[in-house]
Amino acid sequence: MVKRLFVFNPEHDLVLAWEKRGGGLTPPRAARLLRHDLGFIPAFMAEDGDWVMVDDVEAAQQAAAPFSEYLPDVRWVSPEEIGRMPEKEKHLLKCCPWGWDEDVRTQLLRIGLNERLMPTAEDLVKIRSLSHRASTIGLLDEMVKSQPQVIGMRKSVDSLDDAKVLMRQWNKAVVKAPWSSSGRGVRFIEGSLTASEEGFIRHVIEQQKSVIVEPYYDCVLNFALEFSLREDHAVAFDGISVFNNAGAAYTGNLLASEHVKRAMLEEHVSRQTLLEMTRRISQWLDVQTKRDNQQNGGDDRLFNGPVGVDMMLVRASSGIYVHPCVEVNLRCTMGHVALHVERRTKGKYHLMAIRYENGRYFLVVE
Repeated sequence: MVKRLFVFNPEHDLVLAWEKRGGGLTPPRAARLLRHDLGFIPAFMAEDGDWVMVDDVEAAQQAAAPFSEYLPDVRWVSPEEIGRMPEKEKHLLKCCPWGWDEDVRTQLLRIGLNERLMPTAEDLVKIRSLSHRASTIGLLDEMVKSQPQVIGMRKSVDSLDDAKVLMRQWNKAVVKAPWSSSGRGVRFIEGSLTASEEGFIRHVIEQQKSVIVEPYYDCVLNFALEFSLREDHAVAFDGISVFNNAGAAYTGNLLASEHVKRAMLEEHVSRQTLLEMTRRISQWLDVQTKRDNQQNGGDDRLFNGPVGVDMMLVRASSGIYVHPCVEVNLRCTMGHVALHVERRTKGKYHLMAIRYENGRYFLVVE
């Protein structure tokens, strides 16, 4: 049986923003702390016999201890330990990082894992391109036009002047870097731009060649549809996640059954609209994540693994609408983790959150 090797690399989105500048990224302290303190999180998605690679095995085991009754029997391994293993043992692995990028691929190659276990360099270029916030503009426009309960607009511009035109048009706007992590590349802007906001936009355009501008929407509820790109070439719908943000940064997830979460949404949006959104996004993912040419033994996917699509219920003058495509994350998400935590704990808890106390990050369920 093929074992899976899970890796928590929360710096993934930052790596995508950095790659075109050349060289590896030295993640900021917060990202390094997340990786150290929460490196055990992929164990919730593992099965008995799978491996979880962490920088510090003892620290990961201690962090995982409060959840031990819900976790499978995984093997905690460090990169150094894998590097010392016989080649035949490494060939029994399937690599499952939080997100695929050049840095994690380089790390896995450095410890001796076969490149056939991971996307090619060409695949990573396309994964990065699809992760650009402009990649879903066409999808969003098509869904808004085809479904009456759907709202949303997104523009990509490459100059400060063009951004100003849109912000004057909308008055309240959200400006986003094409690639960013955990709200760091997002600004909520109302009225005239401040010097700091102008500097942010100029810097993003200089570094990433464009900036994304959207109208501000009055969010009633944040949620996501979680999918998986499977080895049988299908796009599977895994479930709904309902989550909280502080500004643009993730803070926690509701732990509840699919029935409860769907009922929350159907108070405002028809079941048919939800089904059609799921179908349309699944179709888009299926097309966009296909390789142009089959490689790696005939596999036609850029990668196999989780994908999350963030959405919102928003309040407009004529009622509640759904914004179906706030973000597309071609990686694992905390929403995926929440789905597994809820299933493993069988309704015992109602909230999963990340908290920062005394210089450390903690996963909390309550």
